[in-house]
Amino acid sequence: MQDLDYMKKYTINNLEELSKQIQTIQLLDKKIITFDIQNIESENIKIINEIKNWENSNEGKYIYIFEISNEINAEQVYKNFKHSKDNKIEERAYARINDNISRILYVGSTTKSKFYSRVKQHLGFGTKGTFALHVNFWRENLKGKINLICLKFDKTTHNKLIQTIEDSYWSKNLPMFGRQGSK
Repeated sequence: MQDLDYMKKYTINNLEELSKQIQTIQLLDKKIITFDIQNIESENIKIINEIKNWENSNEGKYIYIFEISNEINAEQVYKNFKHSKDNKIEERAYARINDNISRILYVGSTTKSKFYSRVKQHLGFGTKGTFALHVNFWRENLKGKINLICLKFDKTTHNKLIQTIEDSYWSKNLPMFGRQGSK
């Protein structure tokens, strides 16, 4: 087993190499989809189709951020979400609750599955057992818009780099829900 000094040098070298690789990442495209939280049930197919069309235009890897507009009360979102999670509404696997109130609901990435499928889960129209926001099941009494900010990277971008950028978005924005880091 190596001593601490060796491991510190090894870690520094790894971080320096990671830093060099991150500088080479290029954003292929950015898309912001805005939808009314109360119309999610009627708009979900439109949202999913918009993402499918964008996704199919050039395969890639994605980082995404769900953000609520100023007219939505963030504390009420927290209460609604917590109620749905605590009461296992519709037996959904709700994302982890963090100890902060924020306009940023969730920061995530997808590198293996179809991006539209992951968004569908977050909206509340996917499988019950996948940890996600499941917005459709806690939107009651909320009025306003949600922005889905989508960043597309080349499909050859290494997953470790996508995860590092996602973690930076997470630590900078401290979302209300979800967890930092890979599974």
